[in-house]
Order: sequence, then structure tokens, then C-alpha cells
Amino acid sequence: MYYPEIASLVRLLSKKEKLDLAQKLIQMADDGNDDTPPEVQPAICKKYNDADVPDIEARLLKLRPRKPTALSNCIKTMYKLTGGICDTDVAKVVAALKKRGKIKIGEESVTYAE
Repeated sequence: MYYPEIASLVRLLSKKEKLDLAQKLIQMADDGNDDTPPEVQPAICKKYNDADVPDIEARLLKLRPRKPTALSNCIKTMYKLTGGICDTDVAKVVAALKKRGKIKIGEESVTYAE
């Protein structure tokens, strides 16, 4: 069972049931008796969409990350709630922003057009 399935089922629970579930999960995490390795889940990536670039641009102009790694992390964070974004798509977003002339990326810095 994957996170989106669990999240949709949890939405059906009452507030008390959600609190009980949270308490049980915390207790299970604190036990530390979990000898079985966790299942490796396949990466769920949201597809890159050119229509997203203006929204991403507006957010980045507010945040203004200074380093290329921080820029990539900001973009990944924007997609986190919708399932994440692949590194190749992050590179496409950065390329689109460069093409629009909104950012310039050096080896250790990111500059923004005013």
C-alpha cells in the first residue's frame, strides 16, 4: 500500500480515530523492534508541465535561493505535496527559467533579473 492510498483512507476516519492511529504509529516507531527492512517504494514523479513555469517563477522570485542546489531543492519542495518531481524535470524547469531570462546560474550562485 502506498502513501496516496493510505491518505485517502485516513480521510474517511473520524477525528478520534485519526488521533488513535497517530498514537499507534508513534508507539510502533518508538518500539525499534522492526527487524524487517522497509519496502522500497518506486519514485512517484509529477510530470513537468510548461504551464507551471510562471507559478514557479513567481515563488522563486520571492524566495531567491542563492545557490544552484538551493534552487533545485526549492523546486522539488514546490512539487512535494503532489507526489514529487524527478531530477530531469527539475533540470527542465531550470532550463525554462534560464530561457525566459529570469535567472542566470553560475557555478556557485544564482542571480535574478530585476
